[in-house]
Amino acid sequence: MSDLAVGPPITFHVFRKLFDVGAYDAQRYIDFLMNHMQDQTVALGMMVGGQQFIDYTIKKHEGAPMGLARFILEEQALAGQTR
Repeated sequence: MSDLAVGPPITFHVFRKLFDVGAYDAQRYIDFLMNHMQDQTVALGMMVGGQQFIDYTIKKHEGAPMGLARFILEEQALAGQTR
């Protein structure tokens, strides 16, 4: 999210895909995050997610990435098994 030209649009599309919602609902999720960035829980989630991204990109851990990326990959694997 540090690059406002890229972060919010990517997050918007992740929300649409992850939660299978329309553009209006995805925008509501974005609005919530933007309006609650000072909330302790939201700030902690952003910090933890950022650290997980750094850990994964420097190959500190083996296997699937942690957090949201792992959730997406596991969901895709499950969807592929049921087809």
